[in-house]
Amino acid sequence: MPLRPATASPTAAPNTEPEKKPLAVAPMGCTNFFNPRLNTWFSVCGLILDKYNQLGGPGGFMGPPTSNEITNPDGIGKRSSFENDASIYWSPSSGAHQIGGAIGAEWAAQQWESGPLGYPTTDEIINSDGVGRHNHFQGGSIYWSPTTDAHTVWGAIRDKWETEGWELSVLGYPVTNEFATVTGGFGQHFQSGSIYWSASTGTHYVLNRIKSLWSAANWENGVYGYPTEDTRNVGCNENAQNFQGGILVTNIDAYKLGHSAVDGREIAYSADWTKQSSSDAWAGAVNDWNALGSINIKESGIFGFDVTTNEVNLPDVDYSGQYTYYPVLSDQIVLNIAYTDSYTPTQRKVVLTHELGHALGLDHSCKSQIMSESDAERLASTTEPNKLDTAVYRYLWG
Repeated sequence: MPLRPATASPTAAPNTEPEKKPLAVAPMGCTNFFNPRLNTWFSVCGLILDKYNQLGGPGGFMGPPTSNEITNPDGIGKRSSFENDASIYWSPSSGAHQIGGAIGAEWAAQQWESGPLGYPTTDEIINSDGVGRHNHFQGGSIYWSPTTDAHTVWGAIRDKWETEGWELSVLGYPVTNEFATVTGGFGQHFQSGSIYWSASTGTHYVLNRIKSLWSAANWENGVYGYPTEDTRNVGCNENAQNFQGGILVTNIDAYKLGHSAVDGREIAYSADWTKQSSSDAWAGAVNDWNALGSINIKESGIFGFDVTTNEVNLPDVDYSGQYTYYPVLSDQIVLNIAYTDSYTPTQRKVVLTHELGHALGLDHSCKSQIMSESDAERLASTTEPNKLDTAVYRYLWG
């Protein structure tokens, strides 16, 4: 770590055998240690001495001292420096703790104990991954790894990172320090995402796949604003996340049709069911999607419908239901009773919920979703719009 003022020490004379001439008397509460490189004795005192001995003294990883004990600029704390880029700092409120290396250099960049981090409250600690290191401080932490270097984490962002599991979390290590946004918030980038804070939205993480979409829309300065939740796994190996200005969904183009039966903010339908079981299933499908609240699906009058609904009896086709889009005429949803007469009421409803999803503009997805392409997959896993289903719906309609 960078040397601080008042730590300069004499250099050894060339080609001479150092003479170990100790100080006449070590100060009370201190022990003198000889530094052969500098050919000088130095005193290590008090709780700093206790910590130094605990860490192995001159034969440990810190090596011999390179300074006597020094009073810090605050007039309260003390420090001693040692070989191998190491120091021990003490204050009455924090105790005595070792710091050095890249973490010490980052602390120096933050103005040592006079900066926002204050004094260290731990020694340098090996992280749970067995690779990185960290020190905690009165005002935050500094984390280091070989691939990310040392970075300061503090405040609400540090609290969020701690809650998620530090470097073992989905975010990994920090790769920047905290930075201010132009709109009054703060952010910090990590290996697998970022954490952002604003006064109106709180603190949330944004994983890289969503972050790439958000950055393309100009981060918090664009139409989406700040995140209002953490990134979610919504099925089909996709992520979604709500922001102040809407929702972002990864790979969204794979899950929207590009057309729909929506007219304005509604779908008006004509119902021509001959079986009560079909009518009941349709009512359940309409209720499932209307519960999301953005598009009103309602029965039309005699004219002006967007979708027609009816049964067919086609044992030679391989579908239980079908949605057909007509650019000029009304779209059509049919229920194939050649199959669905043997279905349970819930299974019939799932078929029509799926087809109504197409009318809303949702394409096929995966087996955990109502928009799965296969009857067997969706009937085995869900009975109503699931996470990705609702995320695509929100992307399309808010």
